[in-house]
Amino acid sequence: MINLEQIKDEVMLLVFGATRHQARPQEIERTLSADLDVPRSRVREAMRSLVDEGELAFGHQDPFDYLRIAPTPEHHAARPLRVVLDEAGVPWICDEGVDRTGDLPGQGCWACGDLAFTASD
Repeated sequence: MINLEQIKDEVMLLVFGATRHQARPQEIERTLSADLDVPRSRVREAMRSLVDEGELAFGHQDPFDYLRIAPTPEHHAARPLRVVLDEAGVPWICDEGVDRTGDLPGQGCWACGDLAFTASD
């Protein structure tokens, strides 16, 4: 007997392989119910579970509803940084909230003179 996780895997494969990574839920139900010999209600349960887990999302594109790969949350790869000059005029790259009068290397800052940033460095 096919378990729910296997059905969920098959749903993901169908959606991922579909044009624009979206498929109509009724088509998924019909296809997997026939291919896996499981009730349509089990396929619906798998789809709901994938939506609840954030793997899939429902969308609407007139006149149809679609299941599509869920968008990933926006990711900010870099933290806010600032260039700070020390007493000698040497530039340092530091986190935004750094104490400019404190120990810059101790606060995790990098001296720009130590790193090559351009082709002429």
